[in-house]
Amino acid sequence: MSDLGLRAAVVGSGFGTHHVELLRGAGVSVEWLVYAQDRERAAAAARRWDVPKLTADLGSALADGVELLTVASPPDAHLAAILAAAPRVRWLACDKPLGLNAGQATRASREVRAAGTKSMAFYQWRSHRGLGALRERIEAEANGPLRHLHVEFLHDFLAAPDTAWAWR
Repeated sequence: MSDLGLRAAVVGSGFGTHHVELLRGAGVSVEWLVYAQDRERAAAAARRWDVPKLTADLGSALADGVELLTVASPPDAHLAAILAAAPRVRWLACDKPLGLNAGQATRASREVRAAGTKSMAFYQWRSHRGLGALRERIEAEANGPLRHLHVEFLHDFLAAPDTAWAWR
């Protein structure tokens, strides 16, 4: 059990490991890591973060009575996880986006509200260490007073035509 007495599952063995770290830091017992694509990577993450149960089946974690679920899987899997979990958990957190379009996001929101589940959406870069370091430098005026800041996020992981991140 955790300091808070909460049992959690995290969906996603990539970005999800950051959620495991944050939950553990808040005194939550992360008991399940749910993966969809790469069992070996998920098993390594579970060992690294000492998560005792690993599965590709979200239903197994939900049936075990977890109270909190965070969803940090590829966006094309968010809606299914939200719909499966909403009536079965007390708290539900999901990385953006809730769905691949406005219709899916609206459906997710309605189902969560109807279930009475407390929920929130994460912006996955909010706790990024690089952004935190930038914030500290700005607040400390390490480069003098800020007059203008232009930031670009450059990557190529969305270039593949079969990406699960096509909502962007």
